Amino acid sequence: MEWKVRLAESVKDSTCGQFFWIYTSHDNPGRAQSGEGYRDMDRIGPVNYKGLLTPWEEPLDVFYMYRANYAPKETSPMVYIVSHTWPDRWTSTGIKDSITIYSNCDEVELFNDVNDHSLGKQTRKGIGTHFQWDHVNIQYNVLYAVGYVNGKKVATDYIVLHHLPQAPHFNAFYSAAVQRSDRVSSPSPSIGATKEGRAHYIYRVNCGGSTYLDQRGHTWAADREKRMPGTWGSISWTKQFEGMPSFFASQRQTNDPIRNTSDWPLYQTFRYGLQQLKYEFPVPDGDYIVELYFTEPWWGTGGGINCTGWRLFDVAINNKTVIKDLDIWKESGHDGALKKTVNVHITGGQLQISFPRISAGQAIISAIAIASLNKQVKPAPASPTLIDKLIVSDSLLFPYHGSWGGPSWQSWLNTGDQQYVGSNISFSELPSNLYEAEWIQTPLFTSSENLPQGWAGFTLTADADVYIALDARITQLPEWMKDYEDTKTFCKNDFHSGTSFKLYRKRFPSKSVIALGANGQLQTGTDTALMYTVFATPVTTLQPPFDLKPTISYKMAQAVNSEKGTSRKTVSNKDAVVFTEPANGTVDWAINPGVADVYSLSFRYLNLTSKAGRIKWQLIAADGTIMKTESMDLPPVREGKWSSVTTTTGTMINAGKYTVRITAEDANDIAISGLDVQ
Repeated sequence: MEWKVRLAESVKDSTCGQFFWIYTSHDNPGRAQSGEGYRDMDRIGPVNYKGLLTPWEEPLDVFYMYRANYAPKETSPMVYIVSHTWPDRWTSTGIKDSITIYSNCDEVELFNDVNDHSLGKQTRKGIGTHFQWDHVNIQYNVLYAVGYVNGKKVATDYIVLHHLPQAPHFNAFYSAAVQRSDRVSSPSPSIGATKEGRAHYIYRVNCGGSTYLDQRGHTWAADREKRMPGTWGSISWTKQFEGMPSFFASQRQTNDPIRNTSDWPLYQTFRYGLQQLKYEFPVPDGDYIVELYFTEPWWGTGGGINCTGWRLFDVAINNKTVIKDLDIWKESGHDGALKKTVNVHITGGQLQISFPRISAGQAIISAIAIASLNKQVKPAPASPTLIDKLIVSDSLLFPYHGSWGGPSWQSWLNTGDQQYVGSNISFSELPSNLYEAEWIQTPLFTSSENLPQGWAGFTLTADADVYIALDARITQLPEWMKDYEDTKTFCKNDFHSGTSFKLYRKRFPSKSVIALGANGQLQTGTDTALMYTVFATPVTTLQPPFDLKPTISYKMAQAVNSEKGTSRKTVSNKDAVVFTEPANGTVDWAINPGVADVYSLSFRYLNLTSKAGRIKWQLIAADGTIMKTESMDLPPVREGKWSSVTTTTGTMINAGKYTVRITAEDANDIAISGLDVQ
C-alpha cells in the first residue's frame, strides 16, 4: 500500500487523485473466502476484506498508514505503533527487528518503557514510507512512541505486550486513576448511604469477558448467553438463527491501557452490536440503580483526530430510552473509562438493557452493575455454562501444590491467559476456533505425576466438541484419549520461549460426563511433559472457513470410471473422463479424510454444449451406507474454460475411508477433470 501511495504521488501533477478499494470491508455473498479476523468468531464472511475498516468498523493498520501520509501534521499530528492487536509478538526478551510505526510527524522516538528506556529517535523519510526499528534490545512489556513536530512533542501511542517482564515505570499508566481514587470504577454516590439505608449490588457483569475480581474485591460475573427463562444473560442477533455461535460477530477486546481506572480488564473486553444486542436480568418490581461502563477502544488511537459523532447510540431500559446519543469519545476520549448511572422503576419482573437507536458506528458496552435499596432482592441464576459440575474425585492431589488449589472453570479463552493455576505460564498462540472457548485451568502437574483415571470430571450442558491440548513432545496418547482425533492444529504457551501442544478433539452429546485421566509420557530424555489443558466449544451449524483449510486434489488417474457411458480422453490439455451417454455413466474417487469435520467438495468440469448438464453425486461410507445424495447442474462454459461446482458433506463426517461417486443424469459430452476435497 505504501508503494501505491508513492506511485500515486509520483504522477500527482497529471492526475486528479488516487482511488482506494475499499473504505469498509463488506459482505460479499458467494465469495469463496472466510471473513475478516484471526478468530472464528470475527469471521463474518464471505466478506470482501480489503477495507481500511473491518465490517464492524474497527480501523485496520492501513487506516493509520493513510493518515500518516495525508493528515496534516500541523493540525492533526499522529503516531501509531503497528499493531495494537498483536500483544503476543514476542515470548522472550532480546534483540528484535521490524518494529513499525506510522506517523506524519517530523521525528518519532520509541521507548521500551513509559516515556523511558529510549530505543532511538528517527526522522521521517518522506511520503509513502514508515518508521522502523531494527536490531533493538527489547527488555520490557511496553512499547511507547512519541511524535515530534518542529522539535515539540505532539503525539503519543503505546501498547502493552504479553509474556515480557513488566517495565520499571509501568505504574505510570495508573497514576491518573490513583490520583482520582479510581472514582470511575468505584460505586456511584447513589449506591451509598441514603435515608432508606445503603443500596447493595445484585448483578455485576463483565460484558464480553470472563469472571473478574476488581481492585476493591468485587466479583464481576463472566458474560454468558441467555439460554433459558428465569436466568440472566445476553442476547444478540444470532438468537434468530438456530445453530449460530452465541457471541458470533458481537465481541471484541483491546489490549490498550484504560485511562482513569486501575480496573483495565473490566473495560478491555466489550460487546458491540446494533438493535439486537440486549442484556436481561430477572428482578422483582421496584426501584433500581443501573451503572453502565463504556470505553472508546478504536477511534482516536494515536491522536490527531476529532472523533466526535463517530459513534452515537441510545441506551434503553425496558424499551424506554434513558441515554440519548451517547458519544463516548466526546465524553472520555480514546481508551478512557466512562460510567453512566441511571435510576429506573421496573415493572414486569425483568430489567432489560438494549440499544434501540444507533446513529453512527455500533453500540458498545464493557460492563453492567445493578443495585437496589431492597436488601431482600437476590440475583437470579445465570444461564448454564457449557462446562458444568466440575468435580475433583481426590482432594489429596492438591495439598503439596500449596495454595494453588484444584482445577477451575474459565471462560472467554484468549492469549495472555495463565494456563495453569498458580503459574505465570500463559498462552501465546491459539487456533482460530478456540478463542473465547470455555476451558479448565489445572494445576501445573507434569507427566511424572501419575494421575488416576477420573481424578477430575465435568458434565456438558449441550452438544460440544471437547479438545485436549497435549504436550507436543508426547508421542503416545494416554489410554483415556484413544478415541480422540488429532486435529493437526496446535496451541502454544510462553514456557521456555514457547512450548507447543497438539490439539485432540472428540464430539460429545449433551449431558455427557467427561472423565479426565493421566497425562502422557515422554519417550526419551529426562524432561517431563507439561500438563494438558481441556477446552470445550458448542456444536454449531456455522460453515467452516474452507479457504483457510488444506485442500486435497484428486486427479482422474485416481478415479475409477464405468465402462459403459464414459470414456477417458485429454480435453483442453487435461486428463478427463467424458460422459458418452446422457445417463448412468459413473466416476468414483476413494477419499480418506484424516480429521472429523464438514468437508467441501468441488468437481471440475467442462461443458461445451448449449445447455446445462446434470449429475448426481453421492457420499458412500466404507460399509456401503449412502450418507448424502445430491443432484447438481453444470452450466455451459466457454471454449477451454474449465469451471467447477461446489457442495459440502452437509454434516460432520468422521475420519476414515469413503467413496465419492458422480453419476450422469443428463450429462452427455460433459468432461470431468478432478475433485477437490477441503
